[in-house]
Amino acid sequence: QNADDAGASEFSLLLNKKQYSRSSLLSNTMASMQGPSLYCYNNAIFKPHDFENLARIGQGSKLDKLQTTGRFGLGFNSVYHYTSVPSFVSGDHIVFFDPHTSYVPRATTQKPGLKLRFTRKNSNLSKNSNSTASPPLKERFRDQFKPYELFGNDMSSYYNGTLFRLPLRTSNNSLKDEIKRTTCSIDTITKLLEDFQSVAVQSLLFLRNIQNIRVYVIDEDDPKNELNNTIISKNVANEEDVFIDLVNPPSDETEETKEA
Repeated sequence: QNADDAGASEFSLLLNKKQYSRSSLLSNTMASMQGPSLYCYNNAIFKPHDFENLARIGQGSKLDKLQTTGRFGLGFNSVYHYTSVPSFVSGDHIVFFDPHTSYVPRATTQKPGLKLRFTRKNSNLSKNSNSTASPPLKERFRDQFKPYELFGNDMSSYYNGTLFRLPLRTSNNSLKDEIKRTTCSIDTITKLLEDFQSVAVQSLLFLRNIQNIRVYVIDEDDPKNELNNTIISKNVANEEDVFIDLVNPPSDETEETKEA
């Protein structure tokens, strides 16, 4: 619903079963969040008020905007069924939420999260200046940002889309969880995606802007991050025609990137 409200025409879900390296992270406390994750992608960009709305856990920030599909703005809270540290990338920024203030560096009870600009600002330094720019965040924390290099995102340049990442709650990161201690397995998410596929066509009827929905899986031992996907579109005649088996587009390019 948030994607539809933002005017996105493309929406994708991805189950990524891979375990990423833990050497260069924002903090050692983030290590348990480098495992299998559920991703949500759409091709719209977050606006400033969108950042504010998501930061207000439990508040109905959309109450005064009745034209939006997700009227009360509470849908995002459901991600805590599956993860303790949701995050997303959009435009110039990456944002981490940490209600427990246990994983994300600098997170406090007043500001339970972290927002970082990962692109470089335009510099007016002259060629003769002795000033040197700090290395990009991607180079300093390569392992931290590697899991986000999907759906055309390179974690260096402005990202024309929004990509949520939900590291699954496991036995390694749920012992002190005050929201929910029940772990979330790959099998649980697989079943969730299967159930979603069965109702995806009907759900498109209630969305104003979303035209296509894709469901992807990346296997744990896949070195190329191949996205095996199923496509659900409004432009189909029968439900039997919706599901397409194992289409493998490049993992790091969107259609817009390839045309450019």
